[in-house]
Amino acid sequence: MLPKQNKLQLRKHQTFFSSARKKHSNHFVLFVAPGSKTTKIAVIIPAKKVQTAVARNHHKRVIKAALLALVKNELTQNPMNIVVYLKKHFTEKTFTFKTVQQELQTALKAL
Repeated sequence: MLPKQNKLQLRKHQTFFSSARKKHSNHFVLFVAPGSKTTKIAVIIPAKKVQTAVARNHHKRVIKAALLALVKNELTQNPMNIVVYLKKHFTEKTFTFKTVQQELQTALKAL
């Protein structure tokens, strides 16, 4: 679970998507914008892609954990706001922490 200081409240940041840089990967669309004090993260998983709430919550937990592991060192040094949008459903065999982390790492490096 993300600490409260690292949660990005998208309803409070109405202009986030217009000012953010966008990067597509196989399963995700990453939106990254400069942050103020700490790195903040939000994960969006549409119900049309992952039908059950249990599966959506599981996907969110794994994605947030992988993203926090990647940007752990840069939480205060280089603060940014990150939104991860799931555009393609993972199969249960391919949805592992390592595969998610590798895909997010390659997408973040490209930004």
